[in-house]
Order: sequence, then C-alpha cells, then structure tokens
Amino acid sequence: AGSGGSGDGAIRTVQRARMDAIDGVSLLLSQTSCGVPGRLHSKAQSTVSSIVGCLIPQPRLDSDDVDDGKRTKKKKKKARSSSGKEHAKMYSNEEANKREVVFAVASSYLAMLRGHVSEGQNFVLVWSELRHALDASINSFVQVLAGGDKKPGEVMNDCMDGIHYILQLIDQCVNYRSGCLLENNDEADDLSGVLEKLFEETMYKQLDRKSQASSLSLLCSLWKAKPDHSLFATRFGRFFPSLVKVAGGANGDASVDPALVLAKVLLPYLPWGVAKRSLVPALLAAAAQRSPEDSSLILLHAVATANLSPIPAGEDRMVVGDRDDEAEDALFWLHHANDCSISASRFDALVNTCLGDPDPMLKTRDGIARIGFSARCLPFLSILGAGDAG
Repeated sequence: AGSGGSGDGAIRTVQRARMDAIDGVSLLLSQTSCGVPGRLHSKAQSTVSSIVGCLIPQPRLDSDDVDDGKRTKKKKKKARSSSGKEHAKMYSNEEANKREVVFAVASSYLAMLRGHVSEGQNFVLVWSELRHALDASINSFVQVLAGGDKKPGEVMNDCMDGIHYILQLIDQCVNYRSGCLLENNDEADDLSGVLEKLFEETMYKQLDRKSQASSLSLLCSLWKAKPDHSLFATRFGRFFPSLVKVAGGANGDASVDPALVLAKVLLPYLPWGVAKRSLVPALLAAAAQRSPEDSSLILLHAVATANLSPIPAGEDRMVVGDRDDEAEDALFWLHHANDCSISASRFDALVNTCLGDPDPMLKTRDGIARIGFSARCLPFLSILGAGDAG
C-alpha cells in the first residue's frame, strides 16, 4: 500500500509540473502577443502561426515522390514504401505525447488571447491562422489517402491527431461568449468552407472516431453561433442524408452518432424554418430506417421533443402543454409536426418502433423507460401522420 501511495504521489507531482510548464509557456506566448487593451500585438500572427503550425500533420514524402514523372512504377512503389517507414519512425508515441502537450499550450494561449481582445475584428488574424491550419491538415490527410494509406497506422494517426486538435481549438474559439468573436459572417463563411471538406461522404468515413466527433461538434457550434446564416443550410444540409446513416458504436457512444448529435445538440438551436427543410427530414428518415435496438426511439424522441428556436413573428404557433403561452413548458408543438413530411412506409416504421410489445417492456427498467419515450413520441407521430395524410 505504501509503495502504491508513493507512486500516486510521484504521478501527481509530474502532472502538476506539466501543468505549471504549460501555464508558464502559454503565459509567455501571450505576453508577446497581447498589445494595448483590446488589441493584439503586430507579432501575434507569427506567434499564433508557429504554435498552431506545430499541430499540422506533416506526412513525410520521399524526395523521389516529386520529380518529372519519368520514374518507373517499381521506383514509385519503392519510394512510397520507404516514405511510410520513415514516417512511422517519426510519429512515435513520444511524438504523439509531444503534440498533446503542444495542443494544451495552444489551447491555454488562445484562451488568454480571447480574454484580451474586445471585438471580433481584433481576432481576425487568429481566425486566419486557425483556418489555414485546418485546411493544411485536411490537405495532408487527402495526400495520405491518395497514396493508398487508409489503414490505422503511424501516418494516419499523425493526420487524425492534427485534425482533431485543430478542430478543438477552433471550436473553443467559436464557443467563446456565444460566438462573439465571429463578429460578421465572413469568418463563419470561410471556416465552414474548409470544414465542409471533412463531411464529404468518402472523407468522413475515413476519419477516426475522435475526429468525427470534433468535426460534428464544430459544425454544431458554428451553426448555433450563426443560426440564421444564409449559407449553412445549403452548405451542410447536403451532407445530412449521408451523415445520419452513420450509426453510433456498439457501446452506444452518441458522440460519434451524427444523427443523435445533430438532433440533440444542433436541432434545438435552429430556427424552425431552416430545420424543417434541411435537418428534420433527414433525422426522421434515419429514425425510420434504424431498428428499435439501434437508437431509433431515442432519435425520434429527440426530434419530437426538441425545444426549437422561436418561430419568427407573424407565424402561428400551436402549443400543447400545461401553459400555452410558455414555449418552454410545451411538450409538443403542433405547428412543427404539421410541417413535417414523411412517407407512409417510414411513418409505419416509426409507429412500430413506439408500439412494441408492452409485456416484456414492463419487466425491465429499460423497458419502462422505452414506454416513457414512446408516450412522448406518439402524439407527435399522430399529428405527423395527419399532416402527411393531408
């Protein structure tokens, strides 16, 4: 017991030393970047570029990979093989741990910059560097995929770690004070233009779980910060049908189930006019296509009970709940269900999901929970069915 306690104490000492070092380095960096109150120093851009640039994956190419195109196929194959071996040595566990520390420093440093600036226009150079880093990371990933390296390994780990950490840094900045640093739509436009590359169907499937979760989180954060952005529905909506087909893991990890993430994290913050055209149809289709054991009821429940953003003035709202004048107390909004459109076959599938055999359900805690979920979903479905029939 004594040796175990001594070991724990040593670990805590090392962890404290690491955190002190991270705080010290990030504070030093901020001192070189913060100018007069509310503004960043002229040297800030090079400092941000240097620290964030350390997170960008650098797939190592053999020098023969860039030539006049006259090499034989045999030489090309040999070059790719040697390149992979060199890179595997470069991105070891030690390198991964170093990058994790760099991310911690960058995160703390950018938090200090966010606290220093007073307006979004003074944060433009930081957005520029973060956007460049994400774009460069995605390009490196594309380069690796083009080389035929699609299996887990050192090269892929390098790319995945870089993309994951940079997405997290951007997410932190977007979420700061409800998106106050995205002062106008220009930065949101530029960021979303780079982010959408990750949601291309062939690209998204190649991302690891943490990068998928980070990309979804940033999508939700951007759209929540700018819910009325005119381009987001067009830019991201085209990916919803393919995204919601990706189910969560066997352990029920909802963080990488796009449909559940979009239903729970994004849907409640979208104006209904936007949600009903782009997101809700895809979510209902996904719920209908899944089996009852594969989160279909949870997904349907998230859609049926979403506390959606207020309907613009002039539109009628019909609320069913204890107090019709308080949207927050509403269990269901008839207006929303009537606006939804779904095929008869999918409607039948959703009803069957709710109307399972009640006898087995009553014998387990999970079964009773399912009955509760169904009780919240059936009124929504009855209105949805009536609207569809009409």
